[in-house]
Amino acid sequence: MFQSAVTRTTDWLVQGGSISEADREVYEFGLDKLFSMLSNFIFTAALGLLFGMFAQTVVFYATYIMLRVYAGGYHAEKPLRCFFISIGAIIPCLLAVRFQQMWNVSVLFYSLLGLCVIVLVILGPTGNKNKMPDELERKVYGRRLLRNLAITILAAVTLSLLSLPSFASAVLCGILLAAIMAVIGKGKLLLQSQ
Repeated sequence: MFQSAVTRTTDWLVQGGSISEADREVYEFGLDKLFSMLSNFIFTAALGLLFGMFAQTVVFYATYIMLRVYAGGYHAEKPLRCFFISIGAIIPCLLAVRFQQMWNVSVLFYSLLGLCVIVLVILGPTGNKNKMPDELERKVYGRRLLRNLAITILAAVTLSLLSLPSFASAVLCGILLAAIMAVIGKGKLLLQSQ
């Protein structure tokens, strides 16, 4: 999706002497991931502005990324498909934050939070057909996932207790989307193994 920008940037780094030609492939991979992540964030932030909830959108996206990086889960095979699936998943989450009155029932809020945490602890880190974590990666990513889950749970509960429901629901929706992606990823792995 960003191949020409990645190639131009890498060419510029090689020509400027910042990186060697031998390291080109590694930098191109990293730049591709960076550009992809930035484009998703920019588009998500633009949606947040459109919905009139930029700060809540940043909280949602930060929560989601904190967990997604270590929980793993479903990954689309093509960058453009990934972009559209991401946007298709993010829009309902932002709408849920926008109309967060439904989360004001604390039993529902805490039940959903607990369910998502259980799903992420059981399933994470989830690999995909292109990259299955080895035993060391499972341990390291698992510890980081637990750390980030603790941070996001604390944030959700604190924001809820401080009567900031739109921010509490933004954190909850970030956790929920990470859990959904883990479930879909695990389901896809199970189907591929049959």
